[in-house]
Amino acid sequence: MNNIDKWIEKSWRKTGFDFLKNHRAILWTESAALKFPFFLHLERLRYKYNIDRSLVIVPEYCPTTPDNAKKHHNDYPKCVCKSDKFHGKSNMKIDLCIVKFNNPVDIPYPYPSDEWRNMWCFNPQPTVAMEFKYLSEFNKQSLKDDIFKLNLMINNHKTKICYLCFVVNQNPTNSNLKSLWELIDIKEKFRLAIGTYKLNEWKIVS
Repeated sequence: MNNIDKWIEKSWRKTGFDFLKNHRAILWTESAALKFPFFLHLERLRYKYNIDRSLVIVPEYCPTTPDNAKKHHNDYPKCVCKSDKFHGKSNMKIDLCIVKFNNPVDIPYPYPSDEWRNMWCFNPQPTVAMEFKYLSEFNKQSLKDDIFKLNLMINNHKTKICYLCFVVNQNPTNSNLKSLWELIDIKEKFRLAIGTYKLNEWKIVS
């Protein structure tokens, strides 16, 4: 996990550089303005930090197997389909997950249009879960739902580390951060990735 933490921290700082350099991003008050460039930096830096190929970056990750997932034991002998165990109708999605597969995912390309539904057959384990938020001012209430989802990932889906990534106008105060930590179940598994677009400071707090 040490390499993964360094990988994420470097990618977060590079995202901040891009975000502040491109003032148009500041007009785009959606988490996508953070999530998309962050995803690209993760991909570009994965070899620098020797990130295992079995780790896959998945935006909009659903921790439960959707109803329309298919089993492919015959097509893929290494498939360990988790549909029976984790099948559910949960609509919860995580902005971005780093997911570990038990077996190498070697699906032929180009693959059928419905192939995305079958990745659950390779028994993905969410290793890192991340939620993103872009706020004009610090607001604990607006982050509460994200913390709830990340707590569920740790408690119900065995996620090793969770990051709450948010950008605000000014650095949150110590009392602001303390109020966030009070909502977090297992603090040693949580990180706060904080960016400020007036002070040009991007850091990770744990």
